[in-house]
Amino acid sequence: MITAVLEKIFPSISFNDDIVDRIDLFKQWLIMVGAYLLIFALFIHGYQYYLATTWRYLGYYWHPDLGRFIESLTAILIIATFLPKKFKKPSDILLHIHFLFPVLPMLVINAAMEVPKPFTFLAVALFLMIVIVNKFRLFRPLGHFSLSGDLLQQFTFAWVVGVVMLFIAVGGLSHINFDLALIYDTRGDASSWKPGFFNYLTPMTTKVILPFALILSVVKRRWLCLFGILFCSVLLFGFTNHKAVFFHPYAVLFLFFLLHRKRVINKLLMCFTGLLLFIQGLHLALGEIAELLVSMFLRRVFFIPALINYHFHEFFTQNAHTFWANNTFTLGMVKKLYTLNGAHTIGYYYFKNPETSANTGWIGSGYMQAGYWGMVIYAVIIALIFNFADTLAINRKKEIVTAGIVIPFLAMFSASDLPTSLLTHGLLVALMFVTLLPRNSEL
Repeated sequence: MITAVLEKIFPSISFNDDIVDRIDLFKQWLIMVGAYLLIFALFIHGYQYYLATTWRYLGYYWHPDLGRFIESLTAILIIATFLPKKFKKPSDILLHIHFLFPVLPMLVINAAMEVPKPFTFLAVALFLMIVIVNKFRLFRPLGHFSLSGDLLQQFTFAWVVGVVMLFIAVGGLSHINFDLALIYDTRGDASSWKPGFFNYLTPMTTKVILPFALILSVVKRRWLCLFGILFCSVLLFGFTNHKAVFFHPYAVLFLFFLLHRKRVINKLLMCFTGLLLFIQGLHLALGEIAELLVSMFLRRVFFIPALINYHFHEFFTQNAHTFWANNTFTLGMVKKLYTLNGAHTIGYYYFKNPETSANTGWIGSGYMQAGYWGMVIYAVIIALIFNFADTLAINRKKEIVTAGIVIPFLAMFSASDLPTSLLTHGLLVALMFVTLLPRNSEL
């Protein structure tokens, strides 16, 4: 039994595989470690020469220390040893994405400036726990109830088109905006003309229904539907003025096609490394002309969530935790200590604007709710969610499941509190949708 457990945790020591398989796994590990070390180096370069100069006033300081560098590099090597080497189930890909959003950027910040070590390395340890737990199957496969692929494709397409028509019906065309320079101004205006239920309908559509609609249109080779959905995503971006609504569909399609390649994890890391090299090279070559691209990709996507985690830790170390007082499931039994919710409280305290929503994922929000115990509770729940998603994917095409659920998982990693991710951002609905997908042979 002990041998079986060790083989699960360290596949390269498997006594059942021949020496060729073990050498192949070791090669994949070397490539993966090399890729992560290169990504770390590129992040450090971008942090030092861009974030710590242009955006220093927001808290991106550059006070490197050799000891902290060694700590971060050691953590990367340990995590890379445990991360999956092959794509066999959704969590094999999602865990690598989670490491990039925002665990690895937190290790970069740890190397670049003085931050609380207990908070940083508890986050790393809890992420490692999630990785190890998902080497084991904790749930039995559920009874299989499914709908046909054709019906699901038609339903998701009709849903997306229907939501766009609903936006138009409430006056969306008179408020539509595609100017990236104005999105933060018009985003605030959007809340005044949209009915309240759009706050739930929009993320459900853009993060769950639309990605599955894209994937099923590709699977069923309904190219007009595919281009129609992409056009709808552009309109939805204009109505909502959230940049992610525009970029997420293309990220989902890229991931879906990549998942069909051999050695997909190594290829994913290579593509990511290449993208970092391209963006930073463009910034070096063009300077301020490429400023917007670097700001959106490097700062907004990776380092804002990582830095906000530390803001949450600092603020809620000095002030009382919320203990889920703002969540409806506490039924008002926990007293609210803050006028604003957690994200807006941090936005007001650190960015001097109560309308700024300083969103963060489960690491910062877990600490906000109940300190280190909140992080532990969230990590255990997330490990179970990963495991449950893997169970749901059994006998279903893992490529469809993985690409279809990646956006709600991303929100949980770096953009919203865990209960909000499950309910408002559609993670629970995404898992329910997976149960409707037909078996491998039927799609």
